Amino acid sequence: MNPSRRVFLKFSGPAATLALAAGAGLFKTGEALAATAPGQRVTLPDIRLLDNAVITARSLAGKPVVIYFWASWCPYCAKQSPYIEALYRRTRTTDLQMISVSVDKTAADARNYLAQKGYTFPVTMDAGVMERALGTRRALPKTYVINRSGMLAFSAFGEMFEEDVLELVRFAALPAVMRC
Repeated sequence: MNPSRRVFLKFSGPAATLALAAGAGLFKTGEALAATAPGQRVTLPDIRLLDNAVITARSLAGKPVVIYFWASWCPYCAKQSPYIEALYRRTRTTDLQMISVSVDKTAADARNYLAQKGYTFPVTMDAGVMERALGTRRALPKTYVINRSGMLAFSAFGEMFEEDVLELVRFAALPAVMRC
């Protein structure tokens, strides 16, 4: 059997998806695969948004927070971002806070993408600061929910379906930790 054929067969199914994602650059080389686990306390920093507004850690205390890592060049983010925008528009007048984290190389790339798509959710470029609070992300998109108690209630990497994104309100509102 051809050795390259054996590799293909060995990496079919979910393993092939991970191998393709790694080959496409969605994973960082040498990146730790561990992330903050559900049930652990998350200490968020003050967050500077693209429009230079600052969301203070103090203003987030006691509120559920959805944090969404994305990039303009990520095809899976392109599918999920409309659902994030819908969630943001539905919850703008509630306690649920939304913060998206662009990992684009430049703020101009993120701004252009947001303008082109008509997205209004809050965006920061401080990926490193956010990763120090939440652990290193392994892929894009990456979505976290921090509950009112400041505990990580939910995290998921990869594209989420519309109904799953819209249900993040439920996870965020739970006072107890939701194990995933």
